[in-house]
Amino acid sequence: MPISTLTSKFQNSKMEKNHQPEDWYKYQDHSNETDPLEGSHLSVSNIFPIDMTQVGSKQYNVRFQKFPLKLHIILSQPQFDDIISWMPHGRAWKVIDTTRLEKEVLPLCFESANYNSFNRIVNAWSFRRVSSGPDQGAYYHEVS
Repeated sequence: MPISTLTSKFQNSKMEKNHQPEDWYKYQDHSNETDPLEGSHLSVSNIFPIDMTQVGSKQYNVRFQKFPLKLHIILSQPQFDDIISWMPHGRAWKVIDTTRLEKEVLPLCFESANYNSFNRIVNAWSFRRVSSGPDQGAYYHEVS
């Protein structure tokens, strides 16, 4: 068998193993979807109130939840919209005021109120940062 044939077979098999779909890091438009819990007593804000003085058990305490749920709880609180909020299209979220995030939001939900620690957690959970365009600085995560 000629070397060129072997080389092309090797490259093809290598590409198949490492091949990822073209849209691997693109996020989808979910902005027109409705929240099935909206308006019900089961909304995230009602199950996990952000006011830590009203929460007694670990089961409903925001600080004991996994990061994605903590983030969703934070983003669901209208009082934090000028600090951290969803982008208008609903596909990504953005930290608007890092200083206020450290002082007002992070101490309620995390042991560390340091923005850099929060950012490390965001990256550890594979959120991607939009580096250009109108959503620059926002984060998204494409759930597989």
